[in-house]
Amino acid sequence: MRRNGKQKGFIGIVSRGLMILAGGLLLLSCLSVFVDPSKAWWMAVLGVFYFPLVLLNGGLLVWAVIRWSKAAWIPLIPLLCALPLFGRVMQFSSGADDPTGKEVRIVSWNVGHFAQAGNRKIPDAAACVDSVARFLRTCQADIICLQEVYTQDARSIRRELEARFPGYHFEYYMNLAPAGSYGNVTLSRQPILDKGKLDFPHSANLAIWTDHEIRGRRVRVYNCHLESYSLKWNGHDSTLVRTTEKKLRSSIRRRPRQVDQVLAHMDESSVPAIVAGDFNDAPVSYTYRKLLGGRQDAFVTAGRCFGTTYRYVPFLRIDYVFCPPDAAVSSYRVERVKLSDHYPIMTDINLFENGKKESD
Repeated sequence: MRRNGKQKGFIGIVSRGLMILAGGLLLLSCLSVFVDPSKAWWMAVLGVFYFPLVLLNGGLLVWAVIRWSKAAWIPLIPLLCALPLFGRVMQFSSGADDPTGKEVRIVSWNVGHFAQAGNRKIPDAAACVDSVARFLRTCQADIICLQEVYTQDARSIRRELEARFPGYHFEYYMNLAPAGSYGNVTLSRQPILDKGKLDFPHSANLAIWTDHEIRGRRVRVYNCHLESYSLKWNGHDSTLVRTTEKKLRSSIRRRPRQVDQVLAHMDESSVPAIVAGDFNDAPVSYTYRKLLGGRQDAFVTAGRCFGTTYRYVPFLRIDYVFCPPDAAVSSYRVERVKLSDHYPIMTDINLFENGKKESD
């Protein structure tokens, strides 16, 4: 009996310690949305693990309740604090508006340099390009924002876009490199009125913007690709951890500055803006909170279940479409197309409040 009592006491101490640790990590994960990563970059990593930490604390709460443990309050408090952020990760029911027939369909997709080749269906990069273009044509999108578009010859990209996307206007900016060129491409069914590029200092990533006239209203679309982690699991064991930590720290610190650059450019114009692309940050993050501002996240408004956009991590959403607060989002979905390390996202948005023009 004495031994059993000691065992129960030891188990109780260990379980409370685990609850305190898990609860503290979840609280720090939630607080990461308010902390500039340039001051504490490691908190941004905790933000990525928000959902697993919710699951861990939820499991500990259930275990404590089953055991009638008085320590159940330890995981309960962090879970209550985490609840307001949960809708950014998972939606149980869509809050989509009814379609009016005046929606604009927007597709955003990081096509991953067309590197998802090497099987019977997609034997090489050219076949991957063909498959990507074929899928995009079936989307019937009004505006398409692509990131990490790769070509061996930048001089041929205009000819390739004209051939693969008849009826679309397009603008692009490419980073030239000896092994090939890569960058962002925006396609539109309507003529593009104006365009520009935002170069991010000390980075190969960029954002481009294009102006469109949609049903009498001028709208600006930002096609963004924020700093990537660029993690590669090779090298010697003695340097792997140090190199990985350096890349994580560098990319996490750069993204808030890149977001500030995009927001500053937006503030210089009175044109309503849609912001789309690969932001390489989770919804529970400092950069997401800044980008959201007074805008709508199309997934939060009209998405369902998980909005996972990065194929290799089941809960990770790093691609977004943000739209003006007076827009009505009638649909949002992630297309499970395995032609990149990212899934494409598609949303239908009525940019006019209650289906009316802004001037009405």
